[in-house]
Amino acid sequence: MKRARILWITAGASAVVALIVGVLIAAALQREDATMPDAAEASTSSASPSPVPVATLPAAAVEGDVEPGSDASSIVVAPVAALNQALTDPTVPVDLSMVADGVALADFRDEVEQTAMEGWRIEGETVLISALVVSRTPDSDPPSMVVDVCLDRSGVTVLDTQGMAVPNAMSPTRVLTRWTMSLLDGSWKATNRTFTDEPEC
Repeated sequence: MKRARILWITAGASAVVALIVGVLIAAALQREDATMPDAAEASTSSASPSPVPVATLPAAAVEGDVEPGSDASSIVVAPVAALNQALTDPTVPVDLSMVADGVALADFRDEVEQTAMEGWRIEGETVLISALVVSRTPDSDPPSMVVDVCLDRSGVTVLDTQGMAVPNAMSPTRVLTRWTMSLLDGSWKATNRTFTDEPEC
């Protein structure tokens, strides 16, 4: 009887020790889990893809004066092409800083981000019809010019997440915008974009 009682006490003590060890192991595993990010957190914390370069490089500095009324298509074509590139697939970031700066860069990025948020993309390209110099300030820092830019969007279709055309997304099809182009780091970049009193051209 005495031996049986000792065995019961020993068994009970072993069970208590096993319980304590189990609790300690569980606590240690819980702390380890807390310090390890789950798969969702790991994916969201992963770095965003690097922007791809623009396909059409900005125009280099032109020699001589650019008079009001002269054609500035060669100066404006790069940012127009970059926007086409970025909007064709908004999920692929494009380095718009290569062709724009300041207010225009923020404006371009907002347009692309809004399109991406809607899940939209464009098919076709906006075509540069004309770009006429309105004014120039060659002695400013940086040297700049204001250009009236006529764009034809009749060949552009905005597609939704189902690949269906978004009605009236490109109305009017021809728009007149006023861009400020500035000479930065040896090339012309868009630094502002506004609408004129006459929205169509």
